[in-house]
Amino acid sequence: MARLAWCLCLAAALALPLRAQEESDGDPATGTLLVATDTLKEAPFAQSVILLIHYADDGVVGVILNQPTKMPLSEVFPGKTKGKNRADPAYRGGPVEETGVLALLRSAAAPEEAANVLEDVYAATGERLLSESVSAEKGPEVFRVYLGYCGWAPDQLEMEIEAGAWRVIDGTADLVFDREPATLWRRLFQKINLRMAHREALNPALRFVPAYLGRFETEIEKNPPAVLPVRQAFSGVRKVRRGDAEAGLPERL
Repeated sequence: MARLAWCLCLAAALALPLRAQEESDGDPATGTLLVATDTLKEAPFAQSVILLIHYADDGVVGVILNQPTKMPLSEVFPGKTKGKNRADPAYRGGPVEETGVLALLRSAAAPEEAANVLEDVYAATGERLLSESVSAEKGPEVFRVYLGYCGWAPDQLEMEIEAGAWRVIDGTADLVFDREPATLWRRLFQKINLRMAHREALNPALRFVPAYLGRFETEIEKNPPAVLPVRQAFSGVRKVRRGDAEAGLPERL
């Protein structure tokens, strides 16, 4: 099997300063969650929950939390003897560089080669840390692997939020490592709608009317976003075979 090779470019991007936690209440920031609204119909974003792991002036990077694939970790890390029986799945992190690998892990102490995202959750792409986590047989309650990622050019995500495509909520470690990711979107979406309905009942002036999505899509077509620098983040990452990755992608929830 091919020797594992990892790219540290994304790790450098993730090391940029985080926004203050108080800015994440309703606004996108590192450590917040994007919950897709029912206006998004196409995979992989339909019914998705995305953790933002990098939010800065150069763009935004996130990973989808609730789309497990059929590819077990034993196939993602075939050279690891202690990981050969790992049946827990890798997750589809997003449509960009789907054969690239990164991980989220929980750790009481800040590990090297990782960037803090929120609370005790870290994003990692470094070979040593990923290898150690697999060899230590860390379970899915503290260690999950993602194939690919989501990326937005500067201001692109804000346009999508304004158009009504996403709801933004504070992230927590428990949500990131939710035990039932297949139902995570439905539970969060229902909670958000109930909260909004309660607010609107108290004050009808707060009723949310999304912008016309057609206008938003037309503007994107006229002014396509610049290519994100982070698109090169996985240029040297160990690749899984594209056929295997695509075969392991889940059907729409």
